[in-house]
Amino acid sequence: MYRLNIGDRIISFSSIDSTNDFAIKNYERLASGTVVWALQQECGRGRWGRKWESSLGGLWFSIVFKSIVSRDMGAYMKLVSCSIVVVLERHGYPVAIKWPNDIILHKRKLGGLLAEAISSSDNVNAVVVGAGINVNNELPPELADIGITLKEYSERQHELSVLLQQIVKQCDLYRKQYLSPNRLRYLTRFWKSKLSTAIGDRVSIRTRNGEIQGEVRRIHGDSIEIDSGKGILKIRNGDLQDSH
Repeated sequence: MYRLNIGDRIISFSSIDSTNDFAIKNYERLASGTVVWALQQECGRGRWGRKWESSLGGLWFSIVFKSIVSRDMGAYMKLVSCSIVVVLERHGYPVAIKWPNDIILHKRKLGGLLAEAISSSDNVNAVVVGAGINVNNELPPELADIGITLKEYSERQHELSVLLQQIVKQCDLYRKQYLSPNRLRYLTRFWKSKLSTAIGDRVSIRTRNGEIQGEVRRIHGDSIEIDSGKGILKIRNGDLQDSH
């Protein structure tokens, strides 16, 4: 299989509907490790089909993984989210991963990730991980209280191309370090160390079936266990509302 180091090939657009959509539609002709980058997205989206505001000044990109070592898309999302956090920490930002797929800064949403698998029959042919980070962009008024940008926090601009290169280089280092069947558990352990939530925290998680409140008992690579007072619930997908 033709594979590049992550970031060896970057396909850039001034504007696109969605970097994930482009990568998925064209994955057969894209080498593993290809990065799709856009200055803005017209139809950026997050989990559950939610619209993701993707205006000029933010960093919007997707990475194509075709050397599949795990059918769990979460492994690839962990790799990218940890890379983003480590790079931003080097720049002095106290960021963390908010379970399961948000990047937070000062308790506000700085970015998010979306992993999508391309499958045929029982085979996973590729995984595309999209990431959006609020960097120099202006947030709309309705997101001002819950979102944040690097520029707002630090009062300085970042060169998007430089930041992207740093992140994809870190992704490639972690790909070599962690993306093998006998190393994935170490990636999960590292990812847990970057989470904003810890064992014993009281949390509220919004799921499609309603809101669940309780104490965090265990955090797995693909789920979180909550003691609701009526039993232990294992949650695989939801929005963490708060932690204290």
